[in-house]
Amino acid sequence: MPSFLEGQAVARFQPEEYEADGGFTLFGLPILLLILCGAGAALGWLASFIGQWFYLIMVFPLAISVGLVIVGIFAGHLTKMRSPGIAVIMGMISSGVSISVMHFSDYQRFLGNRAELMKLAPLLETIPPAGRDAKPPKHSKPSRKFVESKTFRAI
Repeated sequence: MPSFLEGQAVARFQPEEYEADGGFTLFGLPILLLILCGAGAALGWLASFIGQWFYLIMVFPLAISVGLVIVGIFAGHLTKMRSPGIAVIMGMISSGVSISVMHFSDYQRFLGNRAELMKLAPLLETIPPAGRDAKPPKHSKPSRKFVESKTFRAI
């Protein structure tokens, strides 16, 4: 039996850069979708809850997307997702869920406060509407400087 040290050449392999093989497990696909949509719903509710005091237009959706990316990376490794295309589609679905939950939570909070806000409605009826009762401003004659700066020609 020849030993390795007696002069046999060692095979050399050229390393290749990693590429996703595009595979996924059929069992992991719904789990990934449930994890992402659950995280999206939680992040959407959190954005709505914080948004009742202040709302930063670009920051909240950006924070939601960063949160979904972090959860997506974790859930992707957990469910052995190796297809970037399917992962992007799942991320888009979960972002739609998060924004929908955020707006639905805002709507539900509005409905909860509606009775309290309707008590203020008689006060609003005492304020005259601007379009109906407002009088047009009285225009004075144009200033001399304005008239001299414009030249009118008859054609």
